[in-house]
Amino acid sequence: MQKKYLITTVATFGVCILCFMVYLFHTPKVTMQDSDLNTSEWTNIYQTANSNDFSIINDANNDDMIVCRILDKQQNIIQEPFAVELGEKKELLSLQSDCIIQAQAIQGNYRIRILE
Repeated sequence: MQKKYLITTVATFGVCILCFMVYLFHTPKVTMQDSDLNTSEWTNIYQTANSNDFSIINDANNDDMIVCRILDKQQNIIQEPFAVELGEKKELLSLQSDCIIQAQAIQGNYRIRILE
């Protein structure tokens, strides 16, 4: 009986460690950025480091939609401007790493989430 209990305990512990490792390595990095945006200029809101896939979320409590574009390190546009509506998530896949995300919008304070 004791041996069966020990095996069950060790197996349960192993499963817990495995679940934690999966969570640790597959949980996206979430960055929240509060930005004062205006319509006349592009504003840098984030610079990616190691990820080629990421998402931009325009918080539903913001004033309006935002327009984003992606630049490389040399400031060349690699993703043409695209709109992210209120509460919408825009996924960007297979971009080169070390990108700069820029945004512009109607004047206001915007909370933008980036998931890597």
